[in-house]
Amino acid sequence: PLTGAEYPANFTRPRQRFYANIFGREITEDEFVQLEQLFQAAYLKRRARSVLNQGARDVLRSWRQADCTQSLLSLWGHDELLTLVAQLELTDFFILIAVRRGLNADCKTEPLGQQLAALAAQTIEVEHMVLIGDALDDAAAATAAGVRCVLFAGGAHEVAELAATGLPVAHTLAEAVKIATDPAVVPVSQPT
Repeated sequence: PLTGAEYPANFTRPRQRFYANIFGREITEDEFVQLEQLFQAAYLKRRARSVLNQGARDVLRSWRQADCTQSLLSLWGHDELLTLVAQLELTDFFILIAVRRGLNADCKTEPLGQQLAALAAQTIEVEHMVLIGDALDDAAAATAAGVRCVLFAGGAHEVAELAATGLPVAHTLAEAVKIATDPAVVPVSQPT
């Protein structure tokens, strides 16, 4: 078992590396599949207790009322994510919900590129987009795609790791949106 402090202190991607760090040895592909299944089962079991971050619904509502669109990108499984979004009554806030495809999908760069193409087809230009994410792979994907990015210190990574990216880090979702709407604070990233 990992404590609430140990998980972010050890979290990394790819997830195989995370598990190897925890166990102190490389893990086999079969072990990885089994660990992922166990993790997903435990996560789903706790899903009924899932709650939004404080003020999240207000932030989503105010963004929509300002005639801004929002989409959701996750590496979580398709059915599980759609079920959770519906359970939390958030579906109507998003014009697009994109999820990982396959157990080994462990990087957001390609899925973000696909999402940006889908949004561009709806005439939403990348220079008007801001990715608000809570993980280092959000920062990497945004930088690779040339999308502005704000990191939220409410996810799996420690604040110091997020800050080390050089991107702005917010401690609340309201703060993330405030930062995201100031182009002087969040310039467009240069694609790598």
